[in-house]
Amino acid sequence: MKGVAIALVAVIYFAGLALGNPPLKEPEQYEQFCNNLLLAGSGKIDMSTSMVDKKIAMEYFNALSGQGLVEMDLERDYSQVAKKVTRNISSINETKPSKVNLFERSKITYSGLLPLISEKYIHSKEFYGGIGAVVAEKFSVSQLEQDQETSYGSTETATGAHLIGVDTKGSFNGSWQTDSAGIRSSTRISSHIKASLEPSR
Repeated sequence: MKGVAIALVAVIYFAGLALGNPPLKEPEQYEQFCNNLLLAGSGKIDMSTSMVDKKIAMEYFNALSGQGLVEMDLERDYSQVAKKVTRNISSINETKPSKVNLFERSKITYSGLLPLISEKYIHSKEFYGGIGAVVAEKFSVSQLEQDQETSYGSTETATGAHLIGVDTKGSFNGSWQTDSAGIRSSTRISSHIKASLEPSR
């Protein structure tokens, strides 16, 4: 997408060790999965992922729907044992790999007459031993270029105990909303952006 754009660069991270919550113990028998997609095409898009894991105090939801031209490169890796998911995450540590329970990297390009609608939510559930932090994102766009990394760590081998974060870079035409809150730190960040791309001629 060429033209003048409002660029969205958001880095939202909460770390909870300073709040006094110890890292969660990793189970001896653990769950893990990975999901990788590389696709390009046109048509209807309807996909969602939902995970609730009480052992690592995580609630995660991500939904995407629309109709248009789309290119997507998605990597999602999850394990109850953080040392199994090791990635270079520059917003956590620029010099060495980080260990997290969930890592997701997505690159999306979209253009359509109908908007691409997305809702994403990641929560460190305090009731199960998390820090209560929440990061949520919603958008409705007719054009999008997005590069995003999502990280979550709460167990004893995680690089940052009780780490939750979303790092987003992109440009879009439409509406974008982010909300994040750290329950114990009384931190709250909220933004709502409406933007337009001017097509280059």
